[in-house]
Amino acid sequence: MPTQMIEERQSLLLAQSELLRGLGEAELAAFMQQVTVVELEASNAVIVREGEDAENFYMILAGEAEVLKRENGGGQQFPIATLGPGEHFGETALFERVKRTATIRTRTAMTLAMLKTREVREAPQAHSWLPGFLLNLAREGATRLDRRTSQTVEGLRAEADGGKRGVALHRFVITAIAGLSLYAITSAFALRSAATASLGRVLSNTIYLGLGALLIWMMAKRSGSLRLFGVRLADDWRAELRETAVATGLLIALVTGLKVALIHMVPGLWGLELFRPLDLGFTGIVIGLGYVVFLALQELCVRGALQSSLAAVFEADPRGVTLAIVLSNGLFAALHAHVSPYLAIVTFAAGLVWGALYARHRSLLGVVISHVLVGMWALRVLGLGELLREF
Repeated sequence: MPTQMIEERQSLLLAQSELLRGLGEAELAAFMQQVTVVELEASNAVIVREGEDAENFYMILAGEAEVLKRENGGGQQFPIATLGPGEHFGETALFERVKRTATIRTRTAMTLAMLKTREVREAPQAHSWLPGFLLNLAREGATRLDRRTSQTVEGLRAEADGGKRGVALHRFVITAIAGLSLYAITSAFALRSAATASLGRVLSNTIYLGLGALLIWMMAKRSGSLRLFGVRLADDWRAELRETAVATGLLIALVTGLKVALIHMVPGLWGLELFRPLDLGFTGIVIGLGYVVFLALQELCVRGALQSSLAAVFEADPRGVTLAIVLSNGLFAALHAHVSPYLAIVTFAAGLVWGALYARHRSLLGVVISHVLVGMWALRVLGLGELLREF
């Protein structure tokens, strides 16, 4: 770029600075003679270093720099701020001789206006531009203070909101875990004997319905909408249904293959029919509808409530989604351990698929459909629950 064009560009950049606002032509010309425009082409170039004498004041005309501060008593530097066009640093050196309190280095190529502060300090009356410049500097400092105060207030408010959100999430997780654990205990109690079966089933189902109602209330109260917990149609619901069909077909094939393997490998099961007859009467239909409601509530509790909340708790962790799936699914598997530890293993494997499907679309529609179809097939058509209970 020709020298004349460079000088014109630099003069234009200087004239646009807020610190030069209101200066007359003579004052602006005097200031232009006092400063040196510095072009830095490389990034990560140190402009000033913490601890050295501050002899220059800098105005950033173009590009970006970062501010780094050493930890107390240590040598490691930490970035604490970013500076861009229109900002400046080193203004304290205009008034007194000081040490640099931070290191400034370039993030990009930069254009800087550098003013030697010693000359200004020693003969302030010789610089006609100085009174107007200092007035603008004071105004800019007040504006910056107001801006930083507002940012601090906003940051404190966000921190307070984040704290409330964290408390709500932990309360949500604790409620879901406690309710599901209580359900598992009462279900196990119901299977101990015929005498306790009826009471145990009534109690466990009552707990489950109550937990579902409580979680729905907590969801609505916390966010004003159930959408955050999967009670929604996915943005790409067609893709969700396609993936649901693939996942469901895969899981049905796997549980069917499991029963086939058991029939052929376990001597006591040789000759057992692969499928058992379905009860299509009134009682069977009522039980089936109840099962659908039961599984929908289960997915609301495990995926909608627990997995969503754990994902929010672990959102800062790159593995947060995976942790949420595995942990919530561990409890999901434990809900079936009272029937059979082998059934718990099977449900854990299936739950990983449903957890991943939910994490992709944040909708309970696909996982509920898949869970109902796979559950009906495994338990009602194959009789896998009763079969695994015998082991």
